[in-house]
Amino acid sequence: AQLARFTGDPVADTAGDPPPPTVDEATLRAGIDALPRLRALDARAIAADAETGLARADKRPDWSVNAAYGRREPNYGDLVTLGVTIDLPFFSKKRQDPKIAARASEATRARLDREAAKRDIAASLDADLADHRMHHEQLTNARSQLVPLAKKRAELDLVSYAAGKLDLGTALLSTLALAEAEVDALSREAEVARDAIRINTIYGETGR
Repeated sequence: AQLARFTGDPVADTAGDPPPPTVDEATLRAGIDALPRLRALDARAIAADAETGLARADKRPDWSVNAAYGRREPNYGDLVTLGVTIDLPFFSKKRQDPKIAARASEATRARLDREAAKRDIAASLDADLADHRMHHEQLTNARSQLVPLAKKRAELDLVSYAAGKLDLGTALLSTLALAEAEVDALSREAEVARDAIRINTIYGETGR
């Protein structure tokens, strides 16, 4: 029903195996640098460095050499000229240096933005992993403690009811409590799976 609502296809269905409900923390942390957001910031930093290099290159003087040969009348000797041209960067303190400083500042800011983004992503990953661990612990507790205790209580109350020591309403309430504990465990299991899929999608291979 949710697929049909989201896709508009009245017969929407899934195909293939579901995503794994497990999380490899070490792999996710090691792969942070490969996430698209950081790759884009890396490209921005590289471009800023290139702009800085071009600005520095503009300050270096360009030079060229030219030669010419001229054949004159027999009464005169042949003519050879050789020239060197150098473009001097006049007023560099007012023109080239500020431009270089501005480009270098942009490159530094790009690298700082990249590092800040990486810290933000790492912090978000830590928070998501902490929530995932908490939900996993809650699931484990529900499976190992809450459901078995509710089941034992329901069984004892049924025995007591059969022996005439307990009324039917109380026995049914214990059975209902067991059903609620089992449903709660299933809900926690789904929550753990959703956590894992979301984390793998955002920080893992599928998010790159």
